[in-house]
Amino acid sequence: MKRIKLLAFIFATVIVACNLTIAAELPSYTITVPNGWKDNANLGNDMLRQITDPGNNSMVEIYYGTESPDTLQALAEKWESTARKRGIPYMKNLNSSEFFDYPGTEVRALRRKYSGQHGDVVLGCQIDFMKYDGFIVIVVGIYPQNHPVYREPLLKALASFQPGKKMPEMAQPPQSFPVDTLDMDMVLRANSNMEPAFNVKMPDSWQVSLASSSSIKIVNPDVKFNFLGIDLSYTENVLEDEKVYLELLGNNLSDQFEMQFAGFKPGEMNVYLMENTPVLFYTFKYSIPGTDDEQGNAKQWNFIIRDRFLVTLFYTAPEFLTTPYEEDILPNVFASFELKPAWLNFADGLDAYFAGDYEVAEILFKKSLETEKNNTWLWYYTGLSIQAVHGLNQLEFSSDCFAKSATLDPRNIKALNQLSACFMTINDYQQAHEILADALKIDPFDEETLLNRTKLFLKEKNGDLALATITTLLSKHPENEEAIMIREKLIHLKNQAM
Repeated sequence: MKRIKLLAFIFATVIVACNLTIAAELPSYTITVPNGWKDNANLGNDMLRQITDPGNNSMVEIYYGTESPDTLQALAEKWESTARKRGIPYMKNLNSSEFFDYPGTEVRALRRKYSGQHGDVVLGCQIDFMKYDGFIVIVVGIYPQNHPVYREPLLKALASFQPGKKMPEMAQPPQSFPVDTLDMDMVLRANSNMEPAFNVKMPDSWQVSLASSSSIKIVNPDVKFNFLGIDLSYTENVLEDEKVYLELLGNNLSDQFEMQFAGFKPGEMNVYLMENTPVLFYTFKYSIPGTDDEQGNAKQWNFIIRDRFLVTLFYTAPEFLTTPYEEDILPNVFASFELKPAWLNFADGLDAYFAGDYEVAEILFKKSLETEKNNTWLWYYTGLSIQAVHGLNQLEFSSDCFAKSATLDPRNIKALNQLSACFMTINDYQQAHEILADALKIDPFDEETLLNRTKLFLKEKNGDLALATITTLLSKHPENEEAIMIREKLIHLKNQAM
């Protein structure tokens, strides 16, 4: 939206609209300031408080003076008369007028709601007029009606106003991420039956939810579209050079985000070192859903832990709210990130498996499965370790592991290939073919799948289909030595048969 700079004309008009008599003392009240908004108190003249979003598009102002004999209705009409004379745009139309009582107090107030237009921006205004403790108090809220990222926090602040209580303290400046944080695990313990894969520090006023044990969303409840997503995943393809892997990942993000976000505009992408760990940094802008032209800023960081786990941090906020938290998110999540026991066992099991210590790997994977049952790769490597330790003696158990892995992620081609191999072992060729067909639907040229399909045709003594399949494999993977040997033998056998 256009930055309409409401403050510019409010100072010149509202502050002198009613010529209030200034009181020697100050009225007592409380109000909740939206997270990240600017807050100024005791500004002199008749303004007690001013609260604005960082872009000055919405504001709350609280005025006060010595109580007068005017009724609340007369007081409101004086404000309206002055506003009309001065051409204040947001009070052009009176939409509603009603009296109400503040709960738990004897304070009665008159609430009037207005609307108007400034340029092409439709404005809304709510003003509450009241008297208590010898004061006149007027609470004014002004906002762009069609932009919920500015409107909703302001209306929530107005609703939080309570007269006649202890003197409010000055709001603290926007807190950086590390101040007043909680362990995410402590919050989840009371609100979720699911065991998270990791723990991090989070702002104590934010709310957390789990999409899965390894996918977390931490939301700022005061501002729509302001949240942090954290995802942990096992990745098969980390190269020895993590920097190269992250650069390849970053090169694919633009296509991914362009499909996901309307109004996508790519920003910065680079890989840098943080505490000797390569970190991918990617930024972009997008159009916030449900708004005319509101922009959101998004930032994503990726880094590798324990050699094989990819951590993704995705932070987004309305354009005007990016400052309070974004600079602190990465270092504080990075510093506080810790794997929970189930995933520690998974990570230790992987270390043991790739070191050839399959018995230890099997023990650790099974320990991890006691609490983490929804990870496709954990089931996959449990199946592999069982095969490595027990061979065909526990074929049913290992095949069950691969089946669960493929059920959790139907696109896990490696799990499908291992499951197919189990059926090949017991000579159930039809089931093996069906599973490999599913794998080829995902990737028609997958190297492992084409090799296993070739071997399946050989078991069925179908040399022509085996030769055709291995030829397809080599057209895409010409350096596969096993495939080269199989093709040479098949060609030799075919020539002998002629």
